[in-house]
Amino acid sequence: MEISSAMIRHYLDYVSSYVGDNDGVVPENINEYYKDTIQMKLAATHHNDLDILRLAIDYLITSPKVDAASFADIHYLYEPDEIMELLFYIRSVVWPNLPPPDYEEVKDIVLVEISTSDWWDRRKAEGKHW
Repeated sequence: MEISSAMIRHYLDYVSSYVGDNDGVVPENINEYYKDTIQMKLAATHHNDLDILRLAIDYLITSPKVDAASFADIHYLYEPDEIMELLFYIRSVVWPNLPPPDYEEVKDIVLVEISTSDWWDRRKAEGKHW
């Protein structure tokens, strides 16, 4: 399955840009990301990308081949452990009842470099975007 890297960045920017928007200050409590996480969920739901986004997040969490921190906002350089904590937090808020991520489920994902708008056009052509 192909997933757009730009689409992943687009949604993660909702949450990871928190630090850039707050003069580079990392929140003391991870729950300060809650509002932005809900906004991300609403946007992904609006574009019918929520299921794909969950697979992408699970891929970022479990894949040894990808630098998950490279998908965070460019205004703040997240450390690998910070971005993992953030990804697990997003997952716990948006999909609270799921079992832990399983690499076997997402191992066949291929990240492709296409723009978010091209991603949405492709999904629309497949009847998976509204």
